[in-house]
Amino acid sequence: YSGIGGVGHGEDHHNIISNNVCSENGKWGINASDGVEHVIVGNILRSNSWKKPGAYPALRLHNAKRFLVQGNRCADDVDKSPTVGGDTPCQTRGIVESGHSDWNLVSGNVCIGMAEPITVIGRNSRAQGNLYEKRNIEK
Repeated sequence: YSGIGGVGHGEDHHNIISNNVCSENGKWGINASDGVEHVIVGNILRSNSWKKPGAYPALRLHNAKRFLVQGNRCADDVDKSPTVGGDTPCQTRGIVESGHSDWNLVSGNVCIGMAEPITVIGRNSRAQGNLYEKRNIEK
């Protein structure tokens, strides 16, 4: 279901996830759950969340600590959702922290056409220098 899933499972650390194209997956483009000190850089995350449009972000950081997320491109440019039909966009969320994520740096990313481009929740996490264009999604 994910383009790249299982990043961080089992307390993994110090992995580099770079230069991938994660496109038209059922859930996340990249699902990073748990783990510490990963680098996620230079990926294209395009038109994911086909299983349930709007439910899964392009890049999920769940319970992630001390990640560097930089230079990724998130976009939804599919004209029609394969599961809903019509003009319903699939990937409406870009880079999203959840759970107990903290101490992450999200910088220099481009998120186009997202209702929720970048969300950080960690007290010490930072989202800086990102470029995004929000899309209003009617439900």
